[in-house]
Parts: sequence; structure tokens; C-alpha cells
Amino acid sequence: MSSLALLYGNMVNRISPELQVILCSWGSVNYKNIKKYLVSLSGLHLEINGETLKDMGYRPSDKFRDVPGKLFEMKLDGKISSREDKICNLKKLMKALS
Repeated sequence: MSSLALLYGNMVNRISPELQVILCSWGSVNYKNIKKYLVSLSGLHLEINGETLKDMGYRPSDKFRDVPGKLFEMKLDGKISSREDKICNLKKLMKALS
């Protein structure tokens, strides 16, 4: 998992805006991480969800939660950018988890 995925998923995304402000005052590393989250990561989202999977013919399962999460990590890591990349990797992940 890249530092961006770690920063987004395990740290800043789960911290309230009020606490983010307090953390910024605790030093330059915290400030830099909060700023990176607010500037680069907070607006990111994945256009693929469970409805997309259903539309592609997949039956609802636990993978519906896991696969979009893995795709989002790949997006944060810069491994995918276009919708075509996402669809291609989605198919690979669904096949690998079958």
C-alpha cells in the first residue's frame, strides 16, 4: 500500500475536520499530511460501485465491497487513471477473487 493510500484510508479520512486543524498545529509532518489530504485526496472518489458491478453482470457478493476498495487503492497509487483502466482491473480482480 502506498503512502497516499495509507494516508487516505487509515489516517486523515477518518479524522474530523476539527481534529485535522488541531493536528496541523502539532508539527510540520502532521501539517504536511493534512495539507496533502485536503489538497490532493479529499475530493477523490471512485466512479465504480456495486451498481456498476451489477450492470456488468456480476452477482452481489462480499467482493462488491472489496473490489472497489482495491481499485481505489490502485487509483491512489497512480496505477489506474482512466475508466477503461478501472474496468480492466475490476475484471481481473473479480476473476482473481472467484
